[in-house]
Amino acid sequence: MIDFDQPVAVLMVALLHFIPDSDRPLDVIAAYRDRMAPGSMLAISHVTDESLTEGMHRLVEYYASSTNPVTMRKHDQVKSLFSGLELVAPGLVWAPEWQPEDPTSVGPHPENSGIHAGVGLKT
Repeated sequence: MIDFDQPVAVLMVALLHFIPDSDRPLDVIAAYRDRMAPGSMLAISHVTDESLTEGMHRLVEYYASSTNPVTMRKHDQVKSLFSGLELVAPGLVWAPEWQPEDPTSVGPHPENSGIHAGVGLKT
């Protein structure tokens, strides 16, 4: 059903933090990236512990005791997930900062989202 000879959008939103390093997330992404035609895009959002609100901390604790614990990754680690792709402006940023409809809606603390977001383009 998916024609990988044409540009596609792959959404890995709220997904990769459930894939531990031992399951090689870079290889998982590469399997998609290598099949994608030029012009395709990969969107990633990923939880980070660089800024955790109390609510996000409770959510991470909840998942820690489940069959799907969360793997936290820092900005540079999430950025490395875009290997082989060109980051689309504004790059890898806090989720509320990624091309908001109204820039004034971002608020003074976008880091409170605890989520990095970005889109990579296959050229």
